[in-house]
Amino acid sequence: MPVDKYDLDVVLEFYANAWPVKQGDRDLRSKVRGKWIPYDRNTINDFWEIPFKWIKMSCVHMVC
Repeated sequence: MPVDKYDLDVVLEFYANAWPVKQGDRDLRSKVRGKWIPYDRNTINDFWEIPFKWIKMSCVHMVC
């Protein structure tokens, strides 16, 4: 569902307001035109119709 057109002002407002509402708050959302827009992993995956899959990583790929 790619979007061909977008409103640059709305995009800039989204990024300008994309910050935690309260300190320690893990809700990823931004206020745009008076509405709260979530941008967490599940919301983005749902929008692009991508199923989320957990990937197991071995210790080689991480600092252990």
